[in-house]
Amino acid sequence: MDPRFSRDPSVHLGFLIWWCRDAHKNGRFRRWCHEELLSEAYLQTHRLLSTTYDPTKSSVVTFLKAFLWGAVHYAYWKNQGFRFTDTGVAPKIPLTDSPLSEYYAAASEEVIIEFPELTEEEWLIVRLRCDGYTMNQIADVIGLKSPQSVNNRLVRIRAKFPIKGKKNATRDKANPPTDGPQPECPDLP
Repeated sequence: MDPRFSRDPSVHLGFLIWWCRDAHKNGRFRRWCHEELLSEAYLQTHRLLSTTYDPTKSSVVTFLKAFLWGAVHYAYWKNQGFRFTDTGVAPKIPLTDSPLSEYYAAASEEVIIEFPELTEEEWLIVRLRCDGYTMNQIADVIGLKSPQSVNNRLVRIRAKFPIKGKKNATRDKANPPTDGPQPECPDLP
């Protein structure tokens, strides 16, 4: 049998190694090391080749170039704590390893975090931004004309996260107001 059409993932290990190196080089899957990414790619390749691959339509490498990314990306985000439901993505936001954790840890017990309703596109922007994508890359993925459109959507997303008990959590020295001269805002705790 021609090895280009073999369903055995070990025959295509060279492609998988190249695919993982290319993904890391381009800044994808930053929270996984090369070995973790390679093992997940191998598992997803095994699953895809045994369930959906049709050798009469294409070679294995052509098939994997089209379908491996989605399978590994889904597994990556599921591993990071996101749940994929019929209505969208329900995120798990860890408050221990984020820059917000210092603010919430120092705040009084009056701080209440509300998780707003975000559209599927907004959750996609948040996920891609957390994964290290640039504004240009996100604009290309979503199909927007410019990175400024992504930035405008991020500003709207940030405005949907109110913090009860605090006047305005976004106004501090690192993120000053931009709507003209304002009185000096007190520092956040």
